[in-house]
Amino acid sequence: MSDRTPSETPQGDNMETIDWQPDEQVLGQPETVFTPEQADAIQKYIWQIKDMLGLQGWDVYLTLAHSTDDCNASVHPVYGRYTAGISVNKNWLSYSREVQRNTIIHELLHVMHHRQTEVIRTTKQRDEVWITFNRETELMVDHLATSIEDLFPLPPQTVFEQVMDDLDNLEKASAD
Repeated sequence: MSDRTPSETPQGDNMETIDWQPDEQVLGQPETVFTPEQADAIQKYIWQIKDMLGLQGWDVYLTLAHSTDDCNASVHPVYGRYTAGISVNKNWLSYSREVQRNTIIHELLHVMHHRQTEVIRTTKQRDEVWITFNRETELMVDHLATSIEDLFPLPPQTVFEQVMDDLDNLEKASAD
């Protein structure tokens, strides 16, 4: 897991206001508590899906901060760079593998359209169109993630899930 966090301060000639759309990161939240092995597994899965979506030019990393309780995860592209942090919910490991897959695809699709979003977000008309644009973008990304999720692998099973599957298989074998 990386301890990198985005800065909201414009650099050099950059005069645009920076916010962290499509999702806003609330800095200063308690750290997500994952073991190093769990964090590595999440990071490797993010990289696998990122590469399958053709985002090899992006540095996408799992952040220390967790997402807000009302979302599964959030993505935070760093202004002016091909870098984005993904914050997952503190209850991430309780989600089904299918929900984890759909969520990571969803967040990485936001990375894919990040430059399109910046065009709208940084225009003078932003206040008039942002709410509608943002809602329609979320609906599009949600639809796309659900439409293509079966083309992507599930995240690896946790040790607990593997043990439970083994127990189920033993019960089935002894019943036969």
